[in-house]
Amino acid sequence: MAWIAEVNAVYGALLSRPERLTHAEVVAADRAGWSAMLSVIARVLGAHPDDTEADIEARRALLQPITDQQDELTGLRARRRGELFVDTLADGDAIDEVGPEPEAPTAPV
Repeated sequence: MAWIAEVNAVYGALLSRPERLTHAEVVAADRAGWSAMLSVIARVLGAHPDDTEADIEARRALLQPITDQQDELTGLRARRRGELFVDTLADGDAIDEVGPEPEAPTAPV
């Protein structure tokens, strides 16, 4: 229980940080997130490569949270007509136009 309290305190402090992120920091975090997700997928596929019932079920169980998250994002995009962008820039200026959705970064080779 002490560990949970410690994690909650750290998480709460991170949520209340006063500094703002720059666009470059957001892009870097997005790329790191995509890279981490692709790494998880590669590891799951490598650990369960066959089309046996056991491997198929293991892949489904391990990758279902990613699939659920992607489904949620697809629904959000559909409701917002593809516009998943922050309304203001880091310096507080409004975004005049919303461009096309950016492509996901590719996995490092």
